Amino acid sequence: MFGDVHAPYHDRSAWEIMLQIGEDLKPDVLVENGDFADWRTIGKYPARPNPEKELINEWRHEVAIQRTLYKELVKRVKAKKYKKNDGNHEWRVARVLMHAGPVVCQLLGIPEIRGSFSSEKILGTDALGFKYSGPYPNGCWLFDTRPERNVWVEHGHLLSQKAGNTANRIMEKRFASTINGHSHRLGAVWRKVVGDRRVFAVEAGTLAIFGEPGAGDDIYDSVPFNVADYADHQQGFLVIYRDGNQIFPVPVPIHKGKAVFNGRLYRA
Repeated sequence: MFGDVHAPYHDRSAWEIMLQIGEDLKPDVLVENGDFADWRTIGKYPARPNPEKELINEWRHEVAIQRTLYKELVKRVKAKKYKKNDGNHEWRVARVLMHAGPVVCQLLGIPEIRGSFSSEKILGTDALGFKYSGPYPNGCWLFDTRPERNVWVEHGHLLSQKAGNTANRIMEKRFASTINGHSHRLGAVWRKVVGDRRVFAVEAGTLAIFGEPGAGDDIYDSVPFNVADYADHQQGFLVIYRDGNQIFPVPVPIHKGKAVFNGRLYRA
């Protein structure tokens, strides 16, 4: 389970490590949990011009890179099932269309035309076998089983400064085991609810670029969350194990192009 790739502003080392571990695991289910695409070019917060930054200026170029990454993911990981949630960055398409004028709004009343503007069509994930949960903020259940023996996965919209706080808020809202993105943080909390039943909530980290102070400057102008000096972002993703009715989330942190999983050191 991973999210917040923000391609083409993904960290290539973090992406490669996630793929390497995915190749070894060959998971039953792989969930992409939103903000895979950055789509800065159609956002309302465009970056200031900066010749020192490798910024993409056309949406079609962003989409081409994102489609290539999805194909690489499927080719290398070879999961049995794929699921896809949208994030707030994929929702940027809907926001653009809502302000495009009355003629476009009328055309979007035709299901076939409206469907062609979905992220699954734009990014080509439908052709790759991803099960799409629908427009943001929809989520999905991780397993095909009853909710009390399941995990709810959503990109989310809540945000807390400290790792784990966002996960705890969503768990209280859903009253179920949950996985969320959006915060770009990596944290986990558990709670005993009834008898021996417990629920957990996990923030799944990010695979986007950040690092030394100043590395994230000028991609956005929304201090403090997108400036590396102030943010508490953590790179990583999740591996989920299920043994009967018991479910075990395992966060996999990535630090400076390295991760340890199952006793093995992975590096890009």
